Amino acid sequence: MYIKNLFIGLYEHKYLLQELVTTTVKKRYRRSVLGVVWSVLNPLLTMLVTALIFSGVFRADIENYLLYVLSGQIIYNFFVESTSVGMQSVIANSSLIKQVRVPKYIFPLASVSASCVNLLFSLPALILILLATGAKLHFAILSFVVPLFILLLFCIGCSFFLATVAIFFRDILSLYGIVTRLLFYVTPIFYPATMLSEKRAAFVKFNPMFYFVNACRAPLYQGVLPTLHQLVPCLVLAFVAIVLGSFVFIKNQNKFILYV
Repeated sequence: MYIKNLFIGLYEHKYLLQELVTTTVKKRYRRSVLGVVWSVLNPLLTMLVTALIFSGVFRADIENYLLYVLSGQIIYNFFVESTSVGMQSVIANSSLIKQVRVPKYIFPLASVSASCVNLLFSLPALILILLATGAKLHFAILSFVVPLFILLLFCIGCSFFLATVAIFFRDILSLYGIVTRLLFYVTPIFYPATMLSEKRAAFVKFNPMFYFVNACRAPLYQGVLPTLHQLVPCLVLAFVAIVLGSFVFIKNQNKFILYV
């Protein structure tokens, strides 16, 4: 029932959602000389630093190492950025919540959607790496939207849950950065999962981003369609995140005004 109410409320306030997303994106690039160009430069520069550090260790085992790193890193960065801003979205809009009666879940939704727009702006960096490294452009790259959409749902669910926790436990705002930093190193972004021992590989598979990075790398890096074996775990994770996150958020949202 709460999922149904969520979609009904979302439809009724679709113009507010659109305005919040537009405002968030504009605010990010306001007073920036390069504007959206930073969305291309940022992943490129970050990827180059990571590649320079780790290429001496892993380059021999991975074909087109630069593309391998970037295709994993932009996905992981989207997850971190979207859930971080989603977690802070209710607190950041506390003044609006106190003045206007709107569904509070509109704020995490808008924050994650704005991060998705930023991700789309960064995709030219991936195309540049494809062309610079001589990799072939395949039509399968268009299927990237499928795992991306599933990841978007997963991030929305996580943001609902994190935004609720952040209202009552503000320390999560600082702790989350530490958690995502640790999670980065147990996600096969700059190293191949095949190099891990059987025991460590089993441990890494408890990391949700392991599945999303693999599913997104299929079209971006390998130039093939993501398989059901890759997509099904992502769908399960997204479903659990949406159901659990929205349930926790909607059940507690009436208390938010007392704590923001």
